This record gives sequence, C-alpha cells and structure tokens, in this order.
Amino acid sequence: MSAKGIHEALIDQKAEFLKIEIDELKKRETSLKKMNESLILAVQQFNPFQDLALEELKKVNEQHERDIESMKKRYNDKIAALEKQNHDLILQNKELKLDLKHQNFRFEGERHDLQAKIQSMETDKLTTLSSPKALISPNYQEKLSFEQEFKYNELKKNFDEEKEELRLKAQQAEESIVSLKNNYAKEIETLKVQLKSLQFKNRHQAEKIEQLKSKEKLMVNKQRADEITVQTTSETSSSMNSQDNSPKARIFKQENKSNILKSQVLNSQRDFFTCESCRILKGQIQEKEDLIKDLSNKVENEILQKEKIKVDMDKALMEIKNLKQIQVLSHEKYAETEKSLKNEIKFLIGKVLKAKSKLAVESELNDSFKRDGILNTIRSRSVNKARGTTKPPSPSLRSISPLNLSVIPTSESPILEDLDK
Repeated sequence: MSAKGIHEALIDQKAEFLKIEIDELKKRETSLKKMNESLILAVQQFNPFQDLALEELKKVNEQHERDIESMKKRYNDKIAALEKQNHDLILQNKELKLDLKHQNFRFEGERHDLQAKIQSMETDKLTTLSSPKALISPNYQEKLSFEQEFKYNELKKNFDEEKEELRLKAQQAEESIVSLKNNYAKEIETLKVQLKSLQFKNRHQAEKIEQLKSKEKLMVNKQRADEITVQTTSETSSSMNSQDNSPKARIFKQENKSNILKSQVLNSQRDFFTCESCRILKGQIQEKEDLIKDLSNKVENEILQKEKIKVDMDKALMEIKNLKQIQVLSHEKYAETEKSLKNEIKFLIGKVLKAKSKLAVESELNDSFKRDGILNTIRSRSVNKARGTTKPPSPSLRSISPLNLSVIPTSESPILEDLDK
C-alpha cells in the first residue's frame, strides 16, 4: 500500500511537471509569434519584388503553427491519459484496501483457531500428565515437547522465508521506481535540448533574411541610379540630335550607347540576384520541412518511450499487487515503513523545490545582467549623441531593433517587452 502511494505521488508529480512544461512552451510560442509578426511587418515595408518570398514565409509560418497545435493536442492527450491512469490507480488502491481488510479478517479468524488449538493441546497435555498413563510412560512428555518444538521451528522457518521474499520484492520495486525517475529526467533534458536547437535555428534564419533584405536594398538603389543616368543620357542625346552632327555629338552618342549597355548588364545582374534569393529561400523552406520531419520522428520516439515506461509501471504495479496479497507483516511495522516512505517522498519533493528555486534565482540574475547591459548601452549611446561623437557599436552587444527580435526574445527581457508596447 505504501509503494502504491509512492506511484500515485510520482504520477501526480509527473503530471504537474508536464503542465509546467506546457505553460513554458505556450510562453515561447507567444514570443515566436511576436517575432514572426515583426518580421512580416518589416518585410512588407520593402519593394514588391519579394511578394513570392513573403507568401512562402507565411506558408511556412502557418505550417509551424499547425505543428505547434498538434504538439499541444498530443500533450493534452498525454495529460488526459495520465489523469485516467491516476484514477485507475486510485480505484486499484481502494480495491487493495478492501483486500487487506478481508485478509486481516481471515488472519484474525486463523489466529483464533490457532489459539483454540493451543488451548486444546494444553488441556490435552494437562490431562495426559494427570493421567496414570503419563506416570507409566515417562517419555510421553518429552515426545509432546519435541513435537511442539518441531512445529514451532517449521512455522518460524516459513515465516522467515516469506519475510525475505517480501524484502527482495520491495527492493525490486524501489529499483524500478528509481529507473522510472531517471527516464523521466532524461526525457526532460532531451526536450530542453530540442527547444534550444529550434531557437538557434530560428535566429539563424532571421539573420539570413536580414542579409537578403540588405542585398535587395542595394540592388534597388543601384537600379534607380542606373535609370536616372539613362534618363539623363537620353535627354542629352535628344538635345544633341537637334543640333548639328558635330564630332562631339557623335562621341556623346557613343557614350550614351555604352551607358545603355551598362544599364542592361546591371538589370541582368539584378535578375540573377533575385533568382539567387529565390533559390536561397527555397533551400530554407526545404530545411524547415526536414526539421519538421525530424521533429515528428522525435515525437514518435518519445511516444514509444512513454509506452515502454507505462509497461514498466504496469509491471511494477503487478508486483506491488502480488506483494500486497502475500503481506503478513504486523500493523506497527507497516506503519513504520509507510512513515519512512512518506518522509523519503517529502525529502525528494523538497529537493525538487530547492532545485526549482535555484533555477529561478539564476534566471533572475541572468535577466538582471542583461537588463544592466542594455541600460549601459542605451546610456553610452545617449552620452555619445550628447557629445556629438558617433562610435560603432561593439560586436558583443545585441541589437534591440524589432527586426532582430529572434536574437533576444521578449520573454527573457522585460525591457524589450516595454519597448514592444
């Protein structure tokens, strides 16, 4: 019954951890949505040459949101399954309590029967000792004592064997519980690593998009400059045609032709760069599709691991049920073991709470350091502006522009949240 309580506490704790993890994922999802919205707004401010890329990015974002919704549904299904399992365990616990009551009643009846047999044997002993047969045969008393001692030793041996068997099974149950704890910790670590890798990839993609935007800006500026030069040359050529056909006019016509050829070459280069940007975007889309496939495979592997853990838990529960059926220990010893197990669970929960508080303190310290760094950069910039000196920003500092939100998520810095507002 104590091992059953341990399993219930572990399952409740696991469900709480999963809920906390889902809340963190929701927060990260909101930050990613903000980042995507800011990127879409920044991209919409540029020329119409990028409409196709924007549509593809929107499709990728929609697919990403659908994947997040599917992951939410899976986590909700897992939580519902765990709650159902917890309900089943509570019902099994009640059944085990009823079985224990029936066994206690049966043991009480057997004890009364044994006491009655002992009393009858004592009366038989007294009658045999008081009878003349005992006086005639003096070895009869020794025979009775030997038989009683033999029965006592046999009962004691059976009791010791059952006690040792119960101890071994309890040890096996504790080992299975420890293995389940380790598996759960490993799963949490793998999920954290996956989240970090996804954040890094999103940041890398945002940087690539910024580079493409800067290149397209340069190309647009060059195109505008070429158009202006072509217009000026055409105007001058028309004015020269109206005049006489002097050698200077011919030279000017030749220069005009060379400028037109240069503008055609630049237009062809611009077309080449736009095709190159489309190819890069297609490659990024293919990388995202591969990433989604990897995530789906990882989720399937996690489901298989959860099923294996469930099978192990079922085996442990069956062993505990068998232990409950064979249990013959006294009520005092049972209360002591239950108390020790409860203290152990409280100790483990205390450790988990200490670890959580430590992580919270570390995260607050990191946030304070980031906040101080951003404030220092803002102060230094304001001082430089006041002095009239412009210094290039250090590469170690991060940008806080809305186009680079993937580098510093708003959920990690309250100053960025205020800037967004």
